[in-house]
Amino acid sequence: MKVQDVMISPARSCTPDSAIVDAARAMWENHCGSLPVLDKKGGPVGIITDRDICMALVRKNRFPARIAVREVMTPYPFICQPQDGVEEALAIMAENRVQRLPVVNDEGHLVGIVSISDVAAALPGGRREVRGADAVHRMVARALLKISVAKAADRHAAT
Repeated sequence: MKVQDVMISPARSCTPDSAIVDAARAMWENHCGSLPVLDKKGGPVGIITDRDICMALVRKNRFPARIAVREVMTPYPFICQPQDGVEEALAIMAENRVQRLPVVNDEGHLVGIVSISDVAAALPGGRREVRGADAVHRMVARALLKISVAKAADRHAAT
């Protein structure tokens, strides 16, 4: 199974100069928890999540319409391409402890976004039947476990 088989396309996005309120509104209206942040050429330069926005509101102590996405986004997002296997995308997610990857074409332009949930939903019991689904289910579970365990360890270390 390829990333192009499960990715969301087109992906909603924002720019570094967007206000976080506009990014939050786009997430709300499109039922998503993150947006790729694109440069003027359409390539991802960052990613912003709903959590980034919440934390910015607490940390910045400024009017939300005056906080730019560039101030709170995660720069240099991990990416994948449509022709990559979902196994490769899951490995990138697990290794880097992220749940979503912007999907770019050969020119580096955003063409979609894929999440660990998209992969899981595409398997039997989800959107379609797939050969080797049991193996992909195991990969999804391992990736999610790796992401979750690492994040839990970070939380405990901070206390």
